[in-house]
Amino acid sequence: MITRQVRLIGLTGTIASGKSTVLSAFAACGAQTLCADELVRELYQTRPVQRQLEAWFGSSCPKQVAAVVFRSAVARRKLEQWLHPQVWRLAQKKMKAFSKPWAVFEVPLLFEAGWDKYMDLTLAVAGRPQAKWLRARGITRQEYERRLKTQSPVAEKIRRADLVIVNDGSQAALQQKVARMYRALTDFYEK
Repeated sequence: MITRQVRLIGLTGTIASGKSTVLSAFAACGAQTLCADELVRELYQTRPVQRQLEAWFGSSCPKQVAAVVFRSAVARRKLEQWLHPQVWRLAQKKMKAFSKPWAVFEVPLLFEAGWDKYMDLTLAVAGRPQAKWLRARGITRQEYERRLKTQSPVAEKIRRADLVIVNDGSQAALQQKVARMYRALTDFYEK
C-alpha cells in the first residue's frame, strides 16, 4: 500500500530526449520536483551502497558501474532490483517535506521498472537526442545506442503515457509548453 500526500506526475522519456530540461522548466515555474538519477547519485555516496557496488562490480565509481551494467543485462537487473526500492524509499522521504499537493518525478525507467503504478499521471517527453548533450556527458554514439536498447522505445512510452510533450523545437518553445502544462496541472490539483 502506497501512502503519500503528494500527487505525482511521473516524467519519462528515452535517453537524451529532454527529460531533465522539462524537469528544470517545471521547477522554474514553481513545481516541486524529484529526479531519480539524482537520488541514485545521492545513494552512491553512502558507504553501504558503495560497499555493495564494490563487491559486485569491483568499483563504486558510477562510470565504471555503468560500463558493466550497460553491457550485461544480468548485472543491470541485479543492480536495479537492489537499488530501485532504495530510490523509492528515499523519494518518499523527500516528499514528506513538500508543501504543494503535486510534484513532478523524473524517472527514466518509469514504465520499465513498473513505477507508473506509483504515479497519478505519466508524462513522456518525445525528442531526438542532441549530439551536444551526448558530447557533454562523454557518451559516444555507440554507447548511446547501447543504453537506448535497455529502455522501452519512445513509441511505447508515448503509447503508455497519459500526457506527452514533444521536444522538437527550441528550448524556449519547450519551456512554453511546460509552462502551459504547469498552469493546467496547478489548476487541476490546487483549485
